[in-house]
Amino acid sequence: MSAFGLRPPALALGAACLTVPLFYWNGLFEFALLPRLLLLQVLLIVAATVWCYWVYRNPILSSASSLNLPILAYFLIAILSILWSRNWIEGTVQASRLLTAFAIYWVAANAINRFEIGRIYQISAIAGVLISCVGICQYLGWGFTFIPTVGNPSATFGYRNFAASYLVISIPVAIAFGLASTRLSHQTLWWSAAALMLVFLVYTRTRGAWLGLGGSLFITCLVVWRRGRAPHFRIHSTKILILLVVGILVLSLLQPRMEKSGHFGFDERKSDALTTLVKTFSPGDARGRLIVWKHTLKMVLDHPLGVGLGGWQYEYPRYDKGDWISSNAAPQRPHNDFLWILSETGLPGLVCYLWILCVLFKLVWDALVSRPDTTETMLGLGIAVGILALLGHSLFSFPKERVAPSLLFWLGVGFAARYAADTRLSRRQLTGSLLLPATLLLLLLAGALAVTYRQILFDTHYLQALGGWRERNWLQVTQQAKLANTWGHLNHRILLLQGLAHHNLGELEMAEQSYQRALRYHPYAGHSALGAVYQDLGRYQLAAKHYSIEFDLYPRSLEAAVGLAEAYDRTDRKNEAIDLLIKATEISPTSDEFHSLLGRALQQKGDLVGALVSYRSAVRLSPGEAKHHNNEGAVLAALARYTEAESAYMNAVSARPNYARPHHNLGDLYAATGDTVKAIRSYRTFVDLWKGDSVYIELTLGKIEALEGTN
Repeated sequence: MSAFGLRPPALALGAACLTVPLFYWNGLFEFALLPRLLLLQVLLIVAATVWCYWVYRNPILSSASSLNLPILAYFLIAILSILWSRNWIEGTVQASRLLTAFAIYWVAANAINRFEIGRIYQISAIAGVLISCVGICQYLGWGFTFIPTVGNPSATFGYRNFAASYLVISIPVAIAFGLASTRLSHQTLWWSAAALMLVFLVYTRTRGAWLGLGGSLFITCLVVWRRGRAPHFRIHSTKILILLVVGILVLSLLQPRMEKSGHFGFDERKSDALTTLVKTFSPGDARGRLIVWKHTLKMVLDHPLGVGLGGWQYEYPRYDKGDWISSNAAPQRPHNDFLWILSETGLPGLVCYLWILCVLFKLVWDALVSRPDTTETMLGLGIAVGILALLGHSLFSFPKERVAPSLLFWLGVGFAARYAADTRLSRRQLTGSLLLPATLLLLLLAGALAVTYRQILFDTHYLQALGGWRERNWLQVTQQAKLANTWGHLNHRILLLQGLAHHNLGELEMAEQSYQRALRYHPYAGHSALGAVYQDLGRYQLAAKHYSIEFDLYPRSLEAAVGLAEAYDRTDRKNEAIDLLIKATEISPTSDEFHSLLGRALQQKGDLVGALVSYRSAVRLSPGEAKHHNNEGAVLAALARYTEAESAYMNAVSARPNYARPHHNLGDLYAATGDTVKAIRSYRTFVDLWKGDSVYIELTLGKIEALEGTN
């Protein structure tokens, strides 16, 4: 039984290559990840079911691919690492995705014949063309604004870097299939597809992908040149090739006219393709990656066996110490797949991953040496170059997390095993029946599908909770968080949202419970928020404890410093509060807010000279901030340095004319120096501008009446 020349397993993989990159679901937070994963798992189950039936009806002998052992070892080590992962739920989620990847490889290597591989890649090229057309249209402002994104042009991928991951592994395959074509029309179609994908890749401004693709092509040319003999290929029309190259160059120079850029639009460093290329190796354009990599290596030294699958995001904050991340923005992975694997599965996991790659490239090399003139060798080379390009991109990003690039990666590995197996099978049969592994794979896929289904149901409510948070609809947040948690605590952030909502609704005990539950899944998230709850409950010792943990994790956190200083003050530990703020100004010497807080603490203690020094530091760092000038003036007035105080207050008024406080303070100053007219004028200005508690207006009116009574 076959359709379009493909038997059911190949048809399922072809359908995956066509639909997975195009599929997204608006109603989810992970709208371009979870729906694709679910669709892929369903199609893999179809393929695995048919394969099981084949094996049951006619036991199949399998060639023992040299890739089987390293791949099996890699997956087993990764799954075993869940045992020491801090968050076993996240570990299980990641394991289900690994099992999906393993299924892609196993089906591709065992249930597909060599003649179906080309047809599957033809289908994949159709998807690549469609995606590229959408992305190019977005870049040029020709519609498709209804597709959700955080950074266009992204086609259906949700972010342009994710689209680039898919493109870099697809382009070399299209080029190779074009080179292997025996007809001009076929070659033109393949190279036109590659050209469209290349233009879209340029439009994504993803430098890591550019480096990955360029580096892989350079390495391939170098290897072929050193070998002294290139694979057999033919260029049917040089004119068409030149036209395509010129078209790519011309289109690459066009400026973006996007109607919707998304939250992460192009900055000045990516204004055009040339600027992006020039800035590629600028140290300042690493965007924090070097810091993250440095701290991740420290994590590896402490955990040579890894922190467990899915554990990086839960361990990293205590190594970063606020160097790059904050309590409000923390990465979930180190933007380097090799470091990610090393940090979570340890040296054994990385060694097995590198083992897979070495065996894969050796298979391609062996084909180049022994069969340089076959079509399969050229196709295998294209697949290998695409994988190498993706690996290059993975040095700066995390394509292994995204479904479509991972699909093509493991398909390529499986097809390489298939090509090698076909060559060996002509000489020998190596292994026994595949019924047991086929059945086991089907059961594991069913389990992975169940995990993904629960994630989707959870994610639906998580998105609604986020919507409530943005609109400050706290009742909606609590309702949606409760519904999300019925499917499991699949993301600790839902518990943080739930705690915040309860806190804003005044449900302090419930807020405490939500934050405490969140800490069970992520020990370094939510301490400041929990400290604020304890502050409102009057449990200042506990508030100080959690604010202290937060400040230790994020020494540049203003919220943690303010909360901890207040908790110390409430527990009569004023000296500790001052010591804390001195430490904060040393860690963040350019933070005007920390200097201002230190000034206030010293002022409350009675150290007016020290307070003046701190306030003036704040003024120097942020001369446009009116409150710093006002604070400086208040201390100068307390020191009876009235002329300087008046100047400071006037600077505050100049910085923010509608700022009421300095007008009141000027009134007090003029009253103290006997200038009644100016005092009354300043008080009246304060009354006109003040928007706070009306008690202060009544007190000020009393001052005005008293001054008018003396005239």
